[in-house]
Formats: sequence, C-alpha cells, structure tokens
Amino acid sequence: MADLAHVRDSGFLERQADAGRLVRSVPIPLEEAAAAGVPLDDTVAAVLEHARIDVLSMPYEWPYALLRKAALFHLDLQLDALDADISLVDASAFNIQFAGVSPVFMDVLSFRRYHEGEYWLAHGQFCRHFLTPLLLAAHRGLDFQSHWRGALAGPPEAATYALLPWSQKVRWRVFKHLALPVHLERLFSRLLRHALEQRAPLPRRSYRAMLLEMRDWIASLAAVPSGPSTWGAYLDEQDPRPLQRKLEIAREFAARHRPGLLLDIGCNAGHAAVAACEGGAASVVGWDTDESALAKACDLAAGSTLPFLPLRVDVCNPSPDQGWRGVEWQGIHRRLRPDACIALAVLHHIVVSGGIPLDRAVPWLAGLAPRGLIEFVPPDDPQYLRLTRYRSTPVPGYGVAQFEQTLGACARIVRRDPVPGTQRLVYWYE
Repeated sequence: MADLAHVRDSGFLERQADAGRLVRSVPIPLEEAAAAGVPLDDTVAAVLEHARIDVLSMPYEWPYALLRKAALFHLDLQLDALDADISLVDASAFNIQFAGVSPVFMDVLSFRRYHEGEYWLAHGQFCRHFLTPLLLAAHRGLDFQSHWRGALAGPPEAATYALLPWSQKVRWRVFKHLALPVHLERLFSRLLRHALEQRAPLPRRSYRAMLLEMRDWIASLAAVPSGPSTWGAYLDEQDPRPLQRKLEIAREFAARHRPGLLLDIGCNAGHAAVAACEGGAASVVGWDTDESALAKACDLAAGSTLPFLPLRVDVCNPSPDQGWRGVEWQGIHRRLRPDACIALAVLHHIVVSGGIPLDRAVPWLAGLAPRGLIEFVPPDDPQYLRLTRYRSTPVPGYGVAQFEQTLGACARIVRRDPVPGTQRLVYWYE
C-alpha cells in the first residue's frame, strides 16, 4: 500500500495518463467494489477501476512492427519512471494494449517505489517477451507468433540463442543477455542464487545504462523482418482502378452503417481499413499474415492517426482460448465483437489455400458480424488461377451461383457492386 501511495502521490501516473501512455484509473471504495461483486478478502488493500479497453489484442497477434514498438515503449516508460523514483516489478508484454497503433500501458499496480541499488529483476521476462521474439524475426525471418502461442511465457532464451545465426551468436550483447544467464543457471544454480543474494548494489546510472543499451539494440533491429513476403508489393503491381473502386465501396459502406468496430479480414497494407475509418467507422481491426504488408499497414495507421489496429491473424487458424484451464487468455473471437466485417479478396484464399469448402467458409465469414462486404473472385480471375496453377482438378463447388446460394442461405444479400476491369463482385449482406 505504501508503494501504491508513493506512485500515486508522485504525479507520474497522472502525467502518463494525460500523455495517453497509461490507462487512466481511479480508486473505488471497498464497500462500493463489494456491492459491485468484486471478490474481496483481507489481502485486498485497494481496488482501482480503469477506463474500458474495447479492443484487446495479445502479443502473439501483434505483427513484428507492433512488438518492436511495444518493446521500445516499455523501455521508455521504465526510463521515465526511474526519473520519478519508480520502477516496474515485471516486464510482461500482456500489460500493453494498443489504441490504433499507439501502445498504452494498462497495469497500474506494476509500478512501485524504486529502491536505490536494486537490479532490473524483470530482465529475463523482458528478454522472453520482447527481445527473443524480435531476434527470431529480425535475424531468422521466423514467425515468432506461433512460437509464442505455444509458450505463453515467451520464446525461451536458450532456444532463441540456438536458432540465431553464428554472426549474431558471437556478438557480446547476444551472449550476455541470452546465453550467459542460461548457462550460469544450469551450471551454478545454487552458487548463482548465493551470489545474487550477496551482490553489490547496482547504481542508478548503471540501471539506466542497462535500459538504454537494450533500447539502442532493439531500435537498431530492422524495421521489417527478413522473411519472405507474398503480398507486400502486391498492390503496387496491380491496375489501380479495381482498388480505387473497392476503397470507394468500403468508404460508402462505413458511412452508411457507422460501425463502432469494423473487422477487415485480409487487410493487406490497410487501404480499405483507412477508407472505412474515413467513411465513419469508429475503429477498425485488420487481420493479415504477411509481415511486409502489415508493416505498411502499421505505417499507414501511424501516419494517418486513425483508429486502425493491424494484427497478424490467420483466418484458418485464429488465436484460440488458452492458458490456465483454457480460459486464461480468451480466443480472438471472444475478444472481438465487430459491428461490421469486410472481406475483400480473401474468400478464394480461404477456399483454395486453406482448403475450407465454400459452403463452410461463407457462413463463417457472414457470421462474424451483423453486416458486411464479401468480394467474390471468379474462377477465371488471374489471381484465382495463380493460386490453383498446381492443382490437377478444379476446386469443387466454387462458382458465383454456389456462392450466392450459400450466402443467401445465411444472410440477406443487399446489393452487388461490380469491380471495374475485372469480373469480380462485392456483395453487401446483412
């Protein structure tokens, strides 16, 4: 309670909330909290209530660009806190959410009074939650999201070190932050614990230097990971007329319905999401799997300051419920309740690349929100032919008649918009 009072009285929380870097919170009287159903016992000293966060995302859904931004944000927040004689008790990436693509810290109780001479006790957690997944992506082009979904504590340092190329393994800072702590723990666990108990105090300037060193390292990593990109430059290679018409449709759709939350499946570089924001959508969440395209989407969102959050989500394998008893971390379908959904040039990928039958894919898409847009790409479209060029037989049950029949069975088709220069159609449904 003394730590909470120190942090509160310092004015640090208020300054951070005013800057939009911290979720604003207020204390609630215990009797009021109990009347509201908050479970209380003798261990509860205070109850805080913070502003509602409508869109919750998990670190294993963030594209590389957002994880990198969150890591730098976390270190900057620690540096600011240190100036106010405050430190963080942990370094969990789960304590950060995004407003658009701007990171916001939400765990007020992670702050406590800084004690002169203390060490960065959350160093290992920061490495697992931020540093190791960034290194896997930057130097190996690996999909860190799937690694993290399989290990909710973050990719372990030892496994990351083993996967890094030798050009990185021989770097002192990689060895110091990833390999050395693991080796020491394995070889000298008892001696190490005793040494930690007897170690000399760490001066504040050394604590700050450690944070700055980590910040400089992460800032030096590539802005876009080195892995292959399928769709990063796709839009640059296409006739601009179809895209412009689809953006007009997205803008008109958003202006007509004014959704509080719109889901853009297959958001690519984010142009349709931004058009929907401009049309009147209060906020947009985009899903895609291409890191290069998502990096462009993040840049577009940051440059426009629109409420658009691009996430790395595979529509054929979205984030499930997981963690303790399978309910600790909710699946993305339970966290997102969109008012509208747009799926432009994505259905044929679900059917062809994902192997999901049309009569299963369409009801799923239509069931994500009360209304939306679905673009149908016909079998003679160049992009459809590109996806099926190695198939020996046609995709069964895929055609405009089957699509309209399937969509009409689960929703009302409001209108059809042709896409100029193509045989594609954009369907409005409710």
